[in-house]
Amino acid sequence: DATVVLNGAGTSGIATARLLLQMGVGQLRVCDEYGRIYATRPVGMNWLKSELAQKTNPQEEKGRLEDAMAGADVYIGYKDQS
Repeated sequence: DATVVLNGAGTSGIATARLLLQMGVGQLRVCDEYGRIYATRPVGMNWLKSELAQKTNPQEEKGRLEDAMAGADVYIGYKDQS
């Protein structure tokens, strides 16, 4: 029943998101440098993020990381290594 915010949607973040979904995390909110991921977002999307957005944000909620953090129980963050 935990709400988890995952910041970072590169390969590590997407792998972590898939694992959390398999483990049955009830609410997973995924963000990247452009904010919350949603399927029809016009910037910064690729097929992996679009697929993940359909599983984690079917309502297409928008906003920044700070917005996604509201009411969250757990935060997981990945740092860009570039």
